[in-house]
Formats: sequence, structure tokens, C-alpha cells
Amino acid sequence: MFITDMKLKINFYLTIFIVALNVTYSQYYQVGDYVENFGAPICENGEGIWDYDQFGPNKVVYLTIFASWWGGCQAEAPQLEAIQQQYVDDNVILITAGKSWGQPYNCSQWSNSFGLSIPILDDESDSLASVFGSSIPYNAVIDGNGQVVYTSSQHNLDAVINAINESLDTIIY
Repeated sequence: MFITDMKLKINFYLTIFIVALNVTYSQYYQVGDYVENFGAPICENGEGIWDYDQFGPNKVVYLTIFASWWGGCQAEAPQLEAIQQQYVDDNVILITAGKSWGQPYNCSQWSNSFGLSIPILDDESDSLASVFGSSIPYNAVIDGNGQVVYTSSQHNLDAVINAINESLDTIIY
């Protein structure tokens, strides 16, 4: 009995240590990092899986991660469509990745409510938030070389547009 209790305690403390180590050393992409392939299922305004290696190289990618319940994300949504329309001919891709569906919007309702034509990815599994950032909202701009040039846990429209404009020079035509 004593040995079994000791093993349980050792396993418990070892698990706590591994989780703490993982949280401490988990790393998000930061400005200056080059991204590896990432993607998520498209839940609206497209089909299949959005995959960086397929759609992102030699394009400026603006990624925003949001939660459907957050008022700030709801206020940001119409601005995203305006940004997409502003750069429609400039090799700029805007993608959004949503989570917390059903609180109050599902993916289709989010798109329809805010008049979005941009691809909406389903990040309920946190596949993007786990490598980019877990704060809501989260915004990143990736230049044509795959380098992260902007990140923010807030929506700063002027900073995003500046990062996109500066990144247009990295696209090879």
C-alpha cells in the first residue's frame, strides 16, 4: 500500500512538473519569426482546410483569431471585410479563425451577421491559437517571405494597415 501511494504521489508531481514546464516554455510566434505551415478547417466562405503552404507563400497574410462572444471581436468584424476589399488586388489574404461557436454565433451566423466574404476558419481546437497567441482578439501579419512582421492582442487598425503596406514590398511578382 505504501509503495502504491508513493507511486501515485510521484506520478502526480511529475505530471505537475511536466505541465508547468510545457506552459513555461511554450512559445508563440513573435515578430521576426518565420512561420511553418499552419492551417485549420474552413467553416465559412470556402471549403476544406486553409493551409499556409498552399495559399500563403509570396502573399501578405493577415490573421485574426477571435471568440464569437467577445464584443470587441464583434466590433472588429466589419473592419476586417473593409480591409479585405481595400487589398483585393494586392496579393493580401485575410483570414479569421473563430472559437467559442454558439456563444452567441455559429460560424455561418458570424459571417452573415457581419457581411463577411473572407474565409473563416474553425479554431475551436486552438490549433492556431496554440502557435500564434491565445489572447482574444489576436492579430498577426505575415509578409511575403513568411516572416511575422506584426502581432497584437488588440485590434489597432492603423498598425495593421501599416504592417500590410510595408509587407507588400516582400511580394515577388
